[in-house]
Amino acid sequence: MMASLQASLRGQTLLGADDLAGVVARVNRLLYEVSSANRYATFFFARYSPATRQLSYVNAGHNPPMLLRGRSRDSKLAHLDVGGAVGKSEERGI
Repeated sequence: MMASLQASLRGQTLLGADDLAGVVARVNRLLYEVSSANRYATFFFARYSPATRQLSYVNAGHNPPMLLRGRSRDSKLAHLDVGGAVGKSEERGI
């Protein structure tokens, strides 16, 4: 199942990853078609732009990821808990 997920994700991102929620929705459809009813996968998919410091992500049923902001003892830890079902995405400046 993980090999199918990885292959589907790679293939869909080669088609264009501007719409992360769309990419994940297409991957979900592909994986659903080849999986048995009792199998599923969760994952977190993100794109980071260093130039704009923008993080775009989709959380596909996975535990909320954490983001560490800063590089010193004053660093702050944030949960990326915005989102919900597949098809929703969030963009944040970090």
